[in-house]
Order: sequence, then C-alpha cells, then structure tokens
Amino acid sequence: MAKKIILACHVLGDGTGDIQHLIDFYSFLSTNEQTKANEYVLVVTYEYKELEQVFEQKLKELKIRPAHIFLSLRDDHENNFLANIEFIEQLQTADEIIRISSDSYLFHKNSPFYQYIKPEVTYKYLGEHERFDTYDGIPQCTSLGLGANCYGIKINPMDKISFEQAFAIFEENDPEFASVLISKTNTASANAFTDTHQLTPAYFNNALSLYRFLLLLSINSSITNGKDQVLFSSGRALNALLQNDLFNESFLKNSHIKEVRIIYRGSEEKSKQFSVNPNGKHTIYIFHGYKVSDASYQAIYQQTFISGVSGDNSLEMALSTNTIPYYHSTNVSAKKDTLEALAKIIEQHIVLPEKIKQYFILFFTKLPEWNSILARRNSQKEALSAIAETFSSLNYPEMLKYWPLVIAHLDKYYNFYKKLPAIINDAEKLSNEQTFEQISLQQTIGPKQSESQFSFFNQNAEDEVTLEDSTKLLNGQGKK
Repeated sequence: MAKKIILACHVLGDGTGDIQHLIDFYSFLSTNEQTKANEYVLVVTYEYKELEQVFEQKLKELKIRPAHIFLSLRDDHENNFLANIEFIEQLQTADEIIRISSDSYLFHKNSPFYQYIKPEVTYKYLGEHERFDTYDGIPQCTSLGLGANCYGIKINPMDKISFEQAFAIFEENDPEFASVLISKTNTASANAFTDTHQLTPAYFNNALSLYRFLLLLSINSSITNGKDQVLFSSGRALNALLQNDLFNESFLKNSHIKEVRIIYRGSEEKSKQFSVNPNGKHTIYIFHGYKVSDASYQAIYQQTFISGVSGDNSLEMALSTNTIPYYHSTNVSAKKDTLEALAKIIEQHIVLPEKIKQYFILFFTKLPEWNSILARRNSQKEALSAIAETFSSLNYPEMLKYWPLVIAHLDKYYNFYKKLPAIINDAEKLSNEQTFEQISLQQTIGPKQSESQFSFFNQNAEDEVTLEDSTKLLNGQGKK
C-alpha cells in the first residue's frame, strides 16, 4: 500500500553533500517500480542562504518534482514551518519520516513538530557514510558506507567515455573551461590532448591530502604514463596548501615532475608556477575555481581511471564511473572504515591474481596513514618513506585492468540502491547490528542468525564476479 513519506534533511555548511544524498534518494525512490507509488514530501533546512540556490538547481534537474517541498534556514525553520498550514497538513497525514545524511536539527527529540504527527508514524534514518548512530537513537538506522555497521554505497554504473567525448560535453555545457583546458596546456586540439596529457579530478578539503596526492603522482610513473597531469581541483585544499608554502618544499625534487602550474579561474594574480625539478620532464597543471555543470563534472570522472576524492558523493562518483579512488575523507577518523572494508572485500571475496590483490590491499589500507603522517619526527619520516616505497611499486595499469571486477562485485552485493526498496517498504526489518558484510561472511562461515531475517541479502559473497559482469558494467549495462 502506498505511503506518504517525509524525507527530512539538514544541510550542513561544509558543502553540498547532504543535498546530493537527499536528491539521490528521492530520484531513485520516485522512479523505482517498487517505491514510486509512495508520495514523497521534502523538508530541508540549511546553514546558509546560498545553499538554497544549489538545492533549487538540483530540483530543476529532477525527472519528477515532488508536490510538496519545504525549505528554510536552520535558525528560522521551526517558526517558518509551524506557520505554514500546508506543512502542518503534511505532518498530520505522514506515514513515515526518514531522516537523511547528517541527522541533526530536523525532527529532534524535543521538536515541536511531534504534536502534529500520528503516534503510529515510523521513523527511519538513512545516514551519510559511516554514520551508524543517530542523535536520537532511531532504531531503524541504515547508513551508507562499507564499514562495520553500514549497508553499502550508492552505485549508479555509468559508461566509460573517451576524452574526446568528454570534451564535447565541456564545449556544450562549459565552453570557458573547454577553452582554457586546451589553451593553458598548450595543446593543439582536443583530439591531441591525451597524447601528452591526462585529466584527473581532485576534490580535497585537506591540504595534506592534496599534497600527498601530488606526491603519489610524482613517485609512481605508471599512473602518469609519461604524460603531463591536469588536475581539475575543487574543495578548500589548494588554498590551504599555498598558504603553507608546501610547493616550495623539495618533496618532488627527485621525481619526473619539472613544475607545477596553478590556473585560477579569473585571477592571473593567484595563478602561479613552481619549479620542482629542473631535470624533470613533466608538468602538473592544477585548474581551480572552475564550477562546471553536473554533466561536465560527471564526464571528467568518466574519462579518467584514478580520481582524488574526499567526500561521500565524490567517492560514489568514482565508483559509479569505474575509477580507482584515491580516497581520504575530511572526516577520516570515522570514514576510513570504508577503505579498510574495501580491502577486506577484495581480499576475501574477489577472485584476482594474487599480486593484483596485494596491490589493492596495500593501496587501500595504507592510504589513511599516508594522508595523515606529518613527517616531523624521524620515526614519522621513516614510516612515510616506507609507504612511499610501497606506493611507488604499485602497477596501476595492471590494477586498472582488474578494477572492473571489484566494481562489479560492489555493484552486485554492496549497492545501497538495491537495498533501498526493502528498507522503504518494510519488506525487511533491518538491524544496524547485522551488516551486509557480516551476513555475507556468515553465509560462508556459518550464520549466527536466521538468513530469512535478512532475505534480500541472501547472496553468496563467494560467487566469482566474472569478466562478463565487468564488461557489462563498463558498457553501462549494470542495473540498480
């Protein structure tokens, strides 16, 4: 039977990730055969007025716009909503309230909204990555992520495309970016770009993460493949990096990198050039401040094979577009669990040549430490040097060859979208004490609970994901 469901989300001031989680969930639920009959009401509060414009733009891109949307600044939301008769009517007739992402401010335990809500209303929580508890202890907690109490990642398999195809999207949607990409890299044409250059997304808010990403590009020539690196930079990391003068250190002095050039949109003053190794052969270009369309942003990921990411949504974009994520979350203490779980999944459940498997395990388990060590004491410098030696030996072209097998496995067993209809429609009663990974392991070791309790998880995680599965994913035939 169809239900009226309120999707409630507070958007924190640290970016637009909370908005994207809400939009992703609503887009899926409003078009999926098992959930589209429900009526969805969107209730959103936000820290800054500018975030409302971002949300409104996202709404314009929806296939089906919700009939009822309520927006307000956080500080004014209770007065604004309580004065809205339509809002009160939606509260009074709601069957379910789902709190999304960071789970704060909206429908907290002392909220004045509860006086209008039916006693039998069901409360659920779809948390951001690795948020497996809630402020008010909602019992049905089904958060994103791969860690110990989470239920998977939103994966929306997409085709890989060539740079030429991506550039056509840039020209159509973001002609300024398309123009400077060619002119500032001294490339003859889009067709000739990939002969000498490689475009890579780099979204970081932490300066050290960006710094170490550049270091990885400098020490492992199999990633750069004899080409100049062109980074599409977003986030706050670059400004912090420049303020700390890290480019003036000699961390690249023995590498193949000759110089780093920073191209700031609309600011020749901020655009800079740093000499790294006079004997180097290649340049790293960092394009910063170019706010491209969603279509162009997606195309940047679709045409590359490695991506620097630090947010929930950028990680999901990397996995959906079949690129290897260099992932270091801004909230690393909580979200490094996803990297550790990913390494465990590869180790225990995916059939790969042993050397390739070890490449992946080393890469994902060492990333948190690599991005955290400050290298001030000798012991830290030695630890960093040891990881650098490991990372320099990784064969990325070989890893890339087998990476589609990993994505196919994640899509088959850990795609949150495949669990969402059952969560929404109460087909399964879930417990955040029983994770998808644990259930998969128990089915090979011996279940501690009845498998029927979690029937939509009943898949054998030891099934070999074949090259046919991988090819389908690469060709855009993977399904939610």
